[in-house]
Amino acid sequence: MKYLRPAAIIGCCVGIAILMIWWLTSASPDAGHKHQRLLDNNTARHAANAVAASEGDALSIPQTPEPKLVVSPTHELDDIIESFEKELIEESQRVMDYVEAEAEWRVYRRDGGTCWGSEEWMKTPEYYSELDTQALAVECYERTIFAHEMTIYDDPKLGWICLKIMHDGFAELFRRPDLWKGILAVYDMQASKLNPSNDLLAIRSASLTLHSLHVLYTLPEFKQQVQGREKEFLQAHVKVLKMYRDYIDRFDPEHVGASVPFFMEPVVVGEVSLMLLKQVNPSAYAHVEPVIRQIKWPQKQDLKDIRNFLEIVITATDDWAVS
Repeated sequence: MKYLRPAAIIGCCVGIAILMIWWLTSASPDAGHKHQRLLDNNTARHAANAVAASEGDALSIPQTPEPKLVVSPTHELDDIIESFEKELIEESQRVMDYVEAEAEWRVYRRDGGTCWGSEEWMKTPEYYSELDTQALAVECYERTIFAHEMTIYDDPKLGWICLKIMHDGFAELFRRPDLWKGILAVYDMQASKLNPSNDLLAIRSASLTLHSLHVLYTLPEFKQQVQGREKEFLQAHVKVLKMYRDYIDRFDPEHVGASVPFFMEPVVVGEVSLMLLKQVNPSAYAHVEPVIRQIKWPQKQDLKDIRNFLEIVITATDDWAVS
């Protein structure tokens, strides 16, 4: 019988320790400590990794170098297209999850619960109901609440439900038959904030909202209103892309105090633009698709790479966005 080498024994012990920590913390019945458990588990893993690394050095175990990571600006494109084009058939279990989530939020609000400190600033349902849809949407999207709620869930419909129950403005907006007009107004509003004179917080807040709007194209409530109006939404996206391009051209890192003002947000706007182009003119999309599929970037953020990608998308979509 062969004996385990010391490195293997250490590795097994570290693995068992991690599993024990995970089991003990995840078995806690207190859901309120979920976030702390995640932090504790992370700490344990970092500690275990540090021990393993130091033991590895002591035993002269060769370390495998990390491969050079690359990213693709179209890595979400297939999902965006599929989510918009496919007919959404909700499974019965998922429908039940939605019903349960809505009931829980209603009970929470009935018992006096609030979100986002809304008790300090949210106006009355009557106020929101008197606004036209564009003004209503602009007011709702002045804060980054939508971006937060729609992106923290694996299923954005759960964020939609939370907003519908806990925010009287969004509740009014989501029931409007011309919601689409309001969202077009939001694109205009957020694009106008991509101004080099604005500070970093304003730029990143606008980018966060513009990025989060892509989840709307997965929801049947919104998709139904976009159908037949794809060109109008393509026009809105091309305008945003041009604002991003112009912002990059005039970007001053000293003014905002950062070398990169945003991350992949403009790229996602570009991906939605391509999805809309596919609806407006499939041939034009088929022509540009092979080009954009070949684009790969190093993991490190580079504004020149982003600008070049935006230019390709603008060139491909601009003519078809014109009325």
